[in-house]
Amino acid sequence: MKSHISIIRIGLLSLLIPFVLWIGLLVVLPHIELIRYSFLKHRTGTFTFSNYTHFFRDRLYINTYIRSAIFSIIITIITFAFGFPLAFFITKVAGKKSSAVLMLLVILPFWISELIQAFSWMVMLRETGIISYFLQFIGITHHNIEFLYNDAAIGVGLVYTSVLFMVVPIVSTLSTMDDSY
Repeated sequence: MKSHISIIRIGLLSLLIPFVLWIGLLVVLPHIELIRYSFLKHRTGTFTFSNYTHFFRDRLYINTYIRSAIFSIIITIITFAFGFPLAFFITKVAGKKSSAVLMLLVILPFWISELIQAFSWMVMLRETGIISYFLQFIGITHHNIEFLYNDAAIGVGLVYTSVLFMVVPIVSTLSTMDDSY
């Protein structure tokens, strides 16, 4: 019986060691290095708290931090507003075949390179882009409109890239829940 337990432990360790190494080398160590680097003076490399005191005293850094935090909360709410109804429809309304096709349609754009996706958004949102030409074609405007270099364009891109990471966990959670909930 003891040899059977030791074989299970060896098997478990052989499965955990690559994971622990991967997380340790690619996540934990870089974060430790960033924290260490944040306490070093720029030119001399001596230990100091001046980087943090400078950050909390300078309004530019504080305003940028607050703006980024508010922007991330807004993007999360918008992504949830798009992702939850889609996930609900996939799990509770659509049939088995339809839900598989819908999940494929959600996942399929992420098979394309992020660089190609970024260029595609640029083609659509720039001043001479598809959206600007379409608005001129249907008569809403008579001149080119720049949609690319503003917070709304950044928001659209962030929601687009985040919706997959919102839909898939919600789909997996809703699929295990009883319909009466």
